[in-house]
Amino acid sequence: MLALAGSFCSACFGWLVHFVSGSERQSALALHRALQAGGTQTEPAAVLAAAAAVLTPAASADPPLVLDYLALFDPADLSAVAADYSGEAILAVAAKVGATRLIDNVRVKIGSGG
Repeated sequence: MLALAGSFCSACFGWLVHFVSGSERQSALALHRALQAGGTQTEPAAVLAAAAAVLTPAASADPPLVLDYLALFDPADLSAVAADYSGEAILAVAAKVGATRLIDNVRVKIGSGG
């Protein structure tokens, strides 16, 4: 069993175990860790940078995580948030590990009004 810090969705882990092989699992878990890292930040650029800092090494892992997108959206209209955005946003990521495409997102608070 893997030991993971912070909040973790056990139901999500259940499907992850079903659809990815043991060797792919560590690369796939980078999505969750990236969302957690991004959620610790409060400025749009910092949110994306923190998430990317987790995903970048996973791209060099064996097997690699192949990033499709990493984005920060306004939940009202799904537009990309501006640098001066304040409020709740959605940090979303999609990537492929082996033959499995993984998609996840989390709500994050941006700026002082979040």
